[in-house]
Amino acid sequence: MTKKTNHNLNADNSKGTDRLEEYLVAYDEESIQKIRDEKMQLVTADEFMGLHQEKLAAERKSFRPFPIYIIPSNIAKILDETEMTEIDFNIPKEVCDWVDETKDDYLDWMGRTFLVLAYCNPLTSPKVFPNIWKIE
Repeated sequence: MTKKTNHNLNADNSKGTDRLEEYLVAYDEESIQKIRDEKMQLVTADEFMGLHQEKLAAERKSFRPFPIYIIPSNIAKILDETEMTEIDFNIPKEVCDWVDETKDDYLDWMGRTFLVLAYCNPLTSPKVFPNIWKIE
């Protein structure tokens, strides 16, 4: 956790005066008065960066991506059972038929073609990235 420092901006608490003008040179008198009136809490840049880094770390830790590749379970099963190597890449007929069902719609056909290739690719397969695949 970030160490919080207490920068007391009051020169003399008994008199109730502060030295905001010294710390906030870039601010006009109206802005400084607003800070006083609303009792805004001021933090240093180091404190802000530390707290911001903690927040980002917590967000990264809790991040769960939505599946971006959705493929039918029967097609996934066929592809899992098919032995493919870098040299021998024979896609089973059932999978080709599933892809060709959408040959009239080029975008759907390309989408299905991409899914099959991504599923078979050892760099993007569900074995490597199970959190981005959804098998229905």
